[in-house]
Amino acid sequence: MPPKRPAAAAAKVRSALRRPAAAEGERKGEESVPPGERFKKGETVELEQLPIGALHVGDLLVFEDCSYFGGPCKCAGRFRELCQAEGGSRLKIHFTGTTHPDLLAYATGIPDRSGEVHICPSGCVGEPHSPGLVHSKLVKLIQKAKEGKVDWELNLETETVDELEGLRKKKAELEAALAEKEKQEERSKGDKRSRSKKRKRRRSKRRREEDSTSAREGREKKEKSQKPKRRYGGRTVARKDLEAVYGGTGLDPRSRVRRRVMRYARRKTRKKASSSSTSEETSSSGKSRSSEEAMDMLKDMNKIRNLHRHGPGVLTSMGIARMKETVIELEGIWKEEDNSLPPVAMKYVRSTLVKSMSGGALKEAMTLGTVLDLMMMGRISEAADVAMQRLKAIEKVAQGSSWSSTEKLELVGSANPQISTRGELTAAAKEAKLDQQSKGPVSPYKGKGMTQEGKGKKGKGDEKGKGKKGSESDRAGKEKREK
Repeated sequence: MPPKRPAAAAAKVRSALRRPAAAEGERKGEESVPPGERFKKGETVELEQLPIGALHVGDLLVFEDCSYFGGPCKCAGRFRELCQAEGGSRLKIHFTGTTHPDLLAYATGIPDRSGEVHICPSGCVGEPHSPGLVHSKLVKLIQKAKEGKVDWELNLETETVDELEGLRKKKAELEAALAEKEKQEERSKGDKRSRSKKRKRRRSKRRREEDSTSAREGREKKEKSQKPKRRYGGRTVARKDLEAVYGGTGLDPRSRVRRRVMRYARRKTRKKASSSSTSEETSSSGKSRSSEEAMDMLKDMNKIRNLHRHGPGVLTSMGIARMKETVIELEGIWKEEDNSLPPVAMKYVRSTLVKSMSGGALKEAMTLGTVLDLMMMGRISEAADVAMQRLKAIEKVAQGSSWSSTEKLELVGSANPQISTRGELTAAAKEAKLDQQSKGPVSPYKGKGMTQEGKGKKGKGDEKGKGKKGSESDRAGKEKREK
């Protein structure tokens, strides 16, 4: 048996082999802290034990104990993503710095300086090998507040001097100057085109004004240039400018405005039509359709109401156009002084309706025709007077008066006008009466085949059948004449 050691020596050996209590506490405390917490504090941890949630895109990672193609190296990079490849998991990083010359040459030779770090398990021997692939077991996080104090970790982030920067700036300036010059040329061309368009518009407007110039416009200009003697009373003051009264409606004196109102009202009244019907509706010449085509809109009462709602005056314009065509057919060529609607309603009544109407109906037609003509001439006040007097006559007839007396209230003339005036007829009747009185009394038997003595044409009296009463009456009449 081996000899026993003294007690003091044994105690000294045990004290030398025992670890300090403080060191053991520190180890137990470090093992109790999770790797993710230590990684956030900037401590070096094992890459295999680090949870993936602790890594964030853009974090600056430092791999101090790693290998590249079997040789030791140090590298740093910003984390991009985690990927799975042959041989295990890998971290895709953007290299920011390294101490290995081969890895430095590789990182500077590619534009994005991208590479991979293999998460080596405990039994990894540093294979496989490929450009940009680093094997590492440990990793450390550089906090953003401390990125400015690092040494080699950001040696790839240094800005390189761009020798062609001046040329690029000069090229950009030349391109900007060329673009500005092209814009100015386009602007000048656009100004020229706009000026030419304005000149064309002025010429066309002047041409239209010259074409539409008529005696009415000349008279209106003359009346506007000359100050009227008075501003109230009289037909001259009562007559208003048609454009001021009917401007923008279906009765506008300008034909192009009436066409626009007609097209607008027809678009509002008709249903959705095909493209072919739309192309047929508007002609390329810009002239208005004939009244026959326009009358097709009057076949439906709903369309008529819509025309009245959306295009006031269109119905009257269409009616007057039809009256004009009828009067032309009856009387021949029509001479238009301007583009306004002519006062043709009364002429239509006297040439057409008078043949099939009489009495109160004819009087009503004449009244309405007179009102329409006055309105087409801009004499609105006179048209209102005619309508008011007609309403008074109708009221008197409803109260029991006769037409022969009530029609004297109206302003419309007779259906059978005469050339002779009432004064001439009265003077002629008076002269005839005076002539009759100057010739003396006329015998009541003259012209009946009997003389004053009662004899026939042969001078023989027919005394048969005369009684006493007849002879007595003859004698009494003779005596009376003698007296």
